[in-house]
Amino acid sequence: MVLNFKLIKFIFILFSSLILFSQGNRKTDNTSLCLTYDTSIPNIEDSIEQSEYVFIGKVIEVIRTEKLNATDYNSNGPIDFESEYNYWFILEVKEKFKGNFKTKIKIYSRNFSGLCPILELNQSYLIYSRKMKKFEIDHFNHSFPYIYCGDRSKKLEHSKDDVLILRKMKINN
Repeated sequence: MVLNFKLIKFIFILFSSLILFSQGNRKTDNTSLCLTYDTSIPNIEDSIEQSEYVFIGKVIEVIRTEKLNATDYNSNGPIDFESEYNYWFILEVKEKFKGNFKTKIKIYSRNFSGLCPILELNQSYLIYSRKMKKFEIDHFNHSFPYIYCGDRSKKLEHSKDDVLILRKMKINN
C-alpha cells in the first residue's frame, strides 16, 4: 500500500511538472482572441497593409466542422484517427475600414500549430482578415478571408485605440 502511494505521488508530480513545463512558453492575453505563444503582433500600419478586410462586426453565426484524419495504419488500412476542427464565423458588418464587401462576411479561423481564434456569438470585434494565397486555397479547398492568433483582431472593447486610429486614417480600398 505504501509503495502504491509513493508511485501515485511520483506519477502526479511527474505529470504536474510536464504540464507546467509545456505551458512555460505560452502567455494569456486578456485582449487576444486565443491563447498564444510569445510572438510580436504587427503594428497597425503593417496589419492594415497585410489585411484584405478591416472592419467592426458582430458575430451572428458560428459554423464548426469536424474532419477525421488517419494517424496510424496497419496492413488493413487506417486504425487510429484524430479530429480536426474548423471554424467559420459570419459577421454583420457595423463599420468598414478596408475592403469592398457587403453587410455580412464569412471569415475562416485559421489554425496554426493547433491554435485558432474563437469568436463568441453576439459579440462585436475589430477584425483584420487576410486573403488566402493560391497554395492556401489549394490546401484548404476554400478562399474565405481568415483571421489567426498572430494578428491584431480583438474584441471591440479591447480595440478602442485601433478604432480611433482607423477612423482618422484614409485607407485606399
